[in-house]
Amino acid sequence: MEGLDIKNESKKYLDEKELYILYQLRKYGRVSTQSCDAFEPKNKYTFHIPENADTVKAELEKFRNRTLNAIRRKAQSPVVLLYLLDLGKLFDPKGFSVEARTYYSLEEAGFLCEWNGHKHHPVKAYQDAILNKEAEPDFIALVNKLVVEGDDGKWNTADSQKFLDIYYKHNKARKIPFTDDCQTELAKLIFEHADFSLVLKNTGKLDTYLADYLGLFASDKLDGMSKVGLTGNFLSEGQTMPTPLPRQFFGHKKQRDLLVECITQKRDEYQREELEISNPYFEPKYIGDLKGEVVKLAIDNEDSKTADLFLFVHAILALEKEGYLEIERFFYGATEMFDMYDRGFVFRVKLNEKKIDTVDVASVVTEQNTAHADAVPSNMKITLGTFEYRKKKHGFLQLFARGERIRIGQIDTRQYRLARCLFSPENKATDVSFNPTFQGIDKLYTAISLRRDNVNSGLKSDPQNEKRKIITHAIKELQKIRALQGYITFDWSPDKSKLRMRIHAKEG
Repeated sequence: MEGLDIKNESKKYLDEKELYILYQLRKYGRVSTQSCDAFEPKNKYTFHIPENADTVKAELEKFRNRTLNAIRRKAQSPVVLLYLLDLGKLFDPKGFSVEARTYYSLEEAGFLCEWNGHKHHPVKAYQDAILNKEAEPDFIALVNKLVVEGDDGKWNTADSQKFLDIYYKHNKARKIPFTDDCQTELAKLIFEHADFSLVLKNTGKLDTYLADYLGLFASDKLDGMSKVGLTGNFLSEGQTMPTPLPRQFFGHKKQRDLLVECITQKRDEYQREELEISNPYFEPKYIGDLKGEVVKLAIDNEDSKTADLFLFVHAILALEKEGYLEIERFFYGATEMFDMYDRGFVFRVKLNEKKIDTVDVASVVTEQNTAHADAVPSNMKITLGTFEYRKKKHGFLQLFARGERIRIGQIDTRQYRLARCLFSPENKATDVSFNPTFQGIDKLYTAISLRRDNVNSGLKSDPQNEKRKIITHAIKELQKIRALQGYITFDWSPDKSKLRMRIHAKEG
């Protein structure tokens, strides 16, 4: 395995998981394989197939078998231990340490224990290699040092390196290649299940490496995936057939705009400076019923292309480096031991509001109407507009020139359509006036009516009263938006046949 490109000479992209692992190591000075789910290879592979591809069953089966073999090799690989040792030597050669521990290994349901129908006993590889002493003496001594009752055993850096050396030397000397003997089989079980941890006393070199790497990312000087480190040897971004996934990712500005758009939506929804941000193109997945080896087929479309070209971890770390936010804590996958949902990458961040608001995402605004100064208080500049988010149009109301864009719902919701109609007396996209003028109930209902209203019997028996109820409900939806509370009011005419919306400075 070729180590990390510490000088960033190749100018290649890291896998999102590897960047996440390195960031965690820099942030805390340590990282371990059991506390960081990102060390697991992707066991759920997806083949992305172009819509016009002429695929055949035999070809699919060939790719499937190749992928499952790769999964099995990676799951029981010494690559991770080798990687941690290499990181220590690269970034803190005098102060690093690598330790290994096993938990519940010979206990009931432990990875070195199995049930034979009557009682629990050690697995055959452990029985043969250690108890029957069929393995090499040095190998037996190291395993006995690691696997002890009470889980008090551990390896230090020298032990970990020696175990790795024994593994490679033994495999090279085996008389029958491609067939695991008890020593190799037990070693693979240990590599897969032990908790390997790396500690750096000095993270200075790692700080410099990540700063340089994120600088290359921000200046769009990275191209293609790294062939070294975990990215080139352990992690995978999936398979594509018959052509490979594109590796020309979105540029930094596009990455930043997509993420800031997501952050802005989250902030407007929760009205908080501290937010949990996850990849907007990743849906949490229930993993309780899934087996480790899954291969799925997926047709390429615009959503899958955007998801493949957007680098969430890269974008959020670059935003932190540029001072737009501060990352307070983060996790990958499930949140706790018995959590059955994979949530992908999740970062809890504290926003630098002033700087986030300077990011120009105006390119997503498709229409906006601005209030005349004589219709509202002099310190306010009211804008109604729309923007696209996940290919859906949403409406926003902005009360001040540099104020937040307050999301009021998708453009097909009643509350947005009511605000749209009351904002412009003529209800035209080209009309940029805002005037708190009363508008008739029939016009308002027409503007916010939905298809389901066709089966509303109340509109036939008592149309005016039912229309008023529907409009009142839309008003309540607008009034639920906390960021608007205290700024907007609605007035009915004395006979309740007309309505107007007023926007004013908040009292106090």
